[in-house]
Amino acid sequence: MYQTLLTTRYLTSRVIPLIAVAAVALCVALVIVVVSVMTGFLDMVQSAGRTLMGDVIISYGISGLPHYEELQVKLEEDPSILGATPIVDGWGLLRMPYPDSKAKQSETVQVWGIVPESFAKVTDFSDSLQWETPTENQRDWLLHDAITTNANEIQLLMSDDKWNIFVELINKASSTLNFAKANLWDDVQAIVTSEQWQSILSYDERLTNPEKLRAQGLSLSRNGKPGIISGLHVSDGNERQRDGTYKVIRNDYWWLPRFDGTLTMLPVDAQGGIIEPESIIMPFVNEFQSGVFMIDESRIFVPIATAQSLLHLDEAEIIDIDDPTMVLGIDPARATSILIRGIPGISAIELKEIVSVIYDNFRANMPTDTLVFPPSQSDPGLSINTWEDQQRSFTGPVEKERELMRTLFSIVYLVVAALILSIFWSIVFEKTRDIGILRSIGASRAGIVWIFLQYSLIIGIIG
Repeated sequence: MYQTLLTTRYLTSRVIPLIAVAAVALCVALVIVVVSVMTGFLDMVQSAGRTLMGDVIISYGISGLPHYEELQVKLEEDPSILGATPIVDGWGLLRMPYPDSKAKQSETVQVWGIVPESFAKVTDFSDSLQWETPTENQRDWLLHDAITTNANEIQLLMSDDKWNIFVELINKASSTLNFAKANLWDDVQAIVTSEQWQSILSYDERLTNPEKLRAQGLSLSRNGKPGIISGLHVSDGNERQRDGTYKVIRNDYWWLPRFDGTLTMLPVDAQGGIIEPESIIMPFVNEFQSGVFMIDESRIFVPIATAQSLLHLDEAEIIDIDDPTMVLGIDPARATSILIRGIPGISAIELKEIVSVIYDNFRANMPTDTLVFPPSQSDPGLSINTWEDQQRSFTGPVEKERELMRTLFSIVYLVVAALILSIFWSIVFEKTRDIGILRSIGASRAGIVWIFLQYSLIIGIIG
């Protein structure tokens, strides 16, 4: 009983114990806040990276891997491999639809040319799409675009009086939609006939079937034309809210699936020289969010055939240097990388060994009359890496920084421990008189020790 009373008195009679409590609390806060946050960030980046690139990656720089389709088939025949998908990786300039002036803004983007079906099998591509269906406001903008783009055809369907009323309605909605809901869908439907309404809706399939927005994203096409899926932060029109959701500024006016973008890439020839830039205009079909800002602010997806064409990695004829009229054969289309996903239960390291064997066998079994062979594994440009190795240039410094912080914190812990030890020493030294009195009235050594153990225990728990 006396131990508890004395411990309480020692804790409340002086300020020194509060210093010890603050020191312990500081150490705990450093561990929880800094180390935990860094570890969580690293784990998030690593897990997101794996979902975006599979387990193992075969890469061969900008010149690309020939015969990648045959290699993909060989890889998918192995029971340990769930799927494989080729990509063409390059950098380009994307001309955005904003601002309203003729001088549009351009963004430097990392372009991934993909095959959507196989890419979704290897990665979480289908789950990363941002827009499932248009909101009511976005639907009104799509309706507005369909009407303004096809105004001449729609005018032929109406009388002059009705057309004038129709134009007045659209002009009013054009200004209202920029800052408030306009109910354009209901207003247009109220003044046109059923046949006219169906004709207007036919200009954009997303008006009749909202789920086409997601379907166009999954197929990377709209109306048979190749499309672009951009990272959510590529566009300055997307604004993050406090609750983590996103809002398109100007009341959805700058919603990318309304617009087209111009993609420009710089191809490199076989000798490493630069060729004239290639450009293509494509519609934005959707946007994606991976959860990693560095990816979401710079990466876009396009069909692999489009990327191959822009980088001159598509199929081409091999011409005799001495006689340009003679075709020696075909230089096959190329992919810069192949992403591979293993079945559940197999590690990335084990899968890497399997992929290496398959690649060697694939190359060894190619016909002897093949004009263009894939590179051997002795080629320094070829790499077969796990997803962890592929991200090492980014995650490595973070891991080292985390270890450095732990080392620095360990030094701080030692200093704090010395501080607390000196506080305990001074307290015990000052209480020698109390200890003598307690011993004289019959207190045991263990009882006196328990007073100071309780003292330190309470400081540790509170801290």
